[in-house]
Amino acid sequence: VVAPREPLVGTLAVAFPWLVFGFGVLLALVLGLLTEVLIRRRAYALRLVEDRTRSLLEARLAAEKANRAKSDFLSRMSHELRTPLNAVLGFGQLLEMDGLTPDQAAMVEFLSVGAHAVRQGRVTADDRALIVGAGPIGVGAALFAAMAGAEVTLIDTSLSRLAYARDHVGISHVAPVDEDLIARLEARMGGDYFDVVFDATGNSKAIERGFSFVAHGGRYVLVSVVKDIISFADPEFHKREMTLLGSRNATDADFNRVIAAIRAGQVPVEKLITHRTTLAGALDDLPRWAHEKSGLVKALIDIA
Repeated sequence: VVAPREPLVGTLAVAFPWLVFGFGVLLALVLGLLTEVLIRRRAYALRLVEDRTRSLLEARLAAEKANRAKSDFLSRMSHELRTPLNAVLGFGQLLEMDGLTPDQAAMVEFLSVGAHAVRQGRVTADDRALIVGAGPIGVGAALFAAMAGAEVTLIDTSLSRLAYARDHVGISHVAPVDEDLIARLEARMGGDYFDVVFDATGNSKAIERGFSFVAHGGRYVLVSVVKDIISFADPEFHKREMTLLGSRNATDADFNRVIAAIRAGQVPVEKLITHRTTLAGALDDLPRWAHEKSGLVKALIDIA
């Protein structure tokens, strides 16, 4: 007797759900694996973009820093080179002219910078001049502005420098930079401002404040060289119709002017030399004078 066969359909019907389930599991595993791969790929791509963005940002910041360093270097070097280059020109003049002592010759360069600023500012006997900064350049500008006949006022934050300029150099009108400065200047000028203002401070904030001292139609001469960006109120600038001038270096005419003034006894050279040392003593004295500036106008090093 042969047993009857079970129908094939019945076997498939029983196995089909398990086949579907197994395929679903396999598909889920494949999709999960693909999802994991995609997630990892996306994370890698995001890290790559982040790293490259960071690298680009660092490169940009480095480029900006290098550009600032370059600008700072050029600004400092152009300013620092002025002294030796002017000295070369000045002493070239001195080689052609007799009659100056070594001390007098040492004063020519920095006084020429001040004399050039006064010439740039077109100072006349009708002008009221304000010099901001009582260092060597400021004192030089004050002296030659006074020689041009201007009514000169010198201001500074250092009381000792102002006292020395008044008592020894002969600049009679001085005022300290403090909370009462504006009241003092207005009292002196009758509420008016100055026809020509010179900044010799080397300080950007002082330069910006100096705009407020200029009279209508006046001139503002920037002798200082700073690396900062200088800003000012444009409406105030235009309202006063002022002229803004830059002054640096000195020319042949300025050296000749200073030499002639020294020869004529118009410059108190001996009073401008406030400190003196030897070549051996300079190693100790110069660093100390860089911090102890009280009464310092001009220091000389004797090498003889």
